[in-house]
Amino acid sequence: MEPALSDRAQRQSGTAAGGAAARAGGGADKTRRLCLWLAEQSACDRGLVGRLVKAHGSFAEVVAQPRSALVGAVRVGAGADRGAPPASGEPADGHEAVVAWCDDDYPPGLRELFDPPPALFVRGHRWRAMLRGIRLRPSVAIVGARRPSPYGLEMAWLLGAGLARAGVNVVSGMALGIDAQAHVGALADLGQADTDGEARDEPVVLAGVLGAGVRLAVPRTNYELFEAIAQRGLLLSEYGWQLPPAPWRFPARNRLIAALADAVVIVEGGATSGALHTAAFALDLGRDVLAVPGEAGRPLSAGPHRLLRDGAHLCESPDDVLALLPASAWSALTEARAQPGGPSRTSDRDGGAETGAAAHAADQTTRGSSGARSGPERRVLAALQRGQHTADQLGRTLALAPEAVSAALTMLEIDGLLEVGFGGRYGLRRGARRSPAP
Repeated sequence: MEPALSDRAQRQSGTAAGGAAARAGGGADKTRRLCLWLAEQSACDRGLVGRLVKAHGSFAEVVAQPRSALVGAVRVGAGADRGAPPASGEPADGHEAVVAWCDDDYPPGLRELFDPPPALFVRGHRWRAMLRGIRLRPSVAIVGARRPSPYGLEMAWLLGAGLARAGVNVVSGMALGIDAQAHVGALADLGQADTDGEARDEPVVLAGVLGAGVRLAVPRTNYELFEAIAQRGLLLSEYGWQLPPAPWRFPARNRLIAALADAVVIVEGGATSGALHTAAFALDLGRDVLAVPGEAGRPLSAGPHRLLRDGAHLCESPDDVLALLPASAWSALTEARAQPGGPSRTSDRDGGAETGAAAHAADQTTRGSSGARSGPERRVLAALQRGQHTADQLGRTLALAPEAVSAALTMLEIDGLLEVGFGGRYGLRRGARRSPAP
């Protein structure tokens, strides 16, 4: 289980050819109308696109057919309980859009799927810029258990924050637990940048892939997070605007999570966790799979440990993920910025001035000497934001050597940010509970 990461530029040029061929062969409007019709039918007819692809050889060949040749494959009554047709109605406002398989805005990675979604329903205040960010920046999916341990929540938060800080898009299924926590961490690091004040053409994208209509917050307890992602990132669904969830739609959306990502990280999950399905899709697509190790014998460690035994990459920090992203993963962004009139280079915080694992490593080693927080200090601060820890607990949770933890705690204590409680548990002083400074 060690597939090399595909060259991002080659993937994009190859998969874009399918959409271009469809537009040239039958006319853009005709192809797009057929894609929208297929999106409506397939949202309630499980496996429709797969059956059509098997019959015609590829999805490009499917959309080259007249609708009359495809109607017979639709299962009669499949959408009888659908309620409102998923593809009916126009976008509610400028923050919503329908992106068909043949459109230029369609994410190229999804065209690699055997059964790509005929159309995506998207919601986001800057949805077009976000779709551009998905095409240009490397993306990493973080998925896992819906009822994780405190350790799992900590790791998901740190991974989301660290990857977003390095300029990597963060993708998840927006489920309770690990998925949501990864985006909470990414939001905490990015704050409100790129929404109003700094409108960049290639923003860091927080993408939530839904198993229901894009206007529905499922589960409802994640409503505030859904709204935050709609403000700062992008919500995507192949199931229309308001189609309610169904059990089969969540496993089906896992293939989209894998296809959008350059790598997939599994943080906790049982032996039958849905996160393992996402990992399987990722491997089929040639993406790298990483797993966060857990405590031996714990049910939530079963999924990641199974993947590690099968050859998945070990993930103990964002650095492990960044090390797997080669320079080619950033090639599309580099080429776009090199074009005359292309987007300008942005700040280090957005991953613009330097990209890739080498730049991140250099950043981690230079910040300490410049007066800013070192990598361990920022990670310790992030951990203490969510509760008190002993030095040993910080070392285990953050995968840091004892001397690194001790040095970080010493510097933070000198700066007056820490207080030591009963049993040697460190916590932040009142008034110091804020996102760690970069």
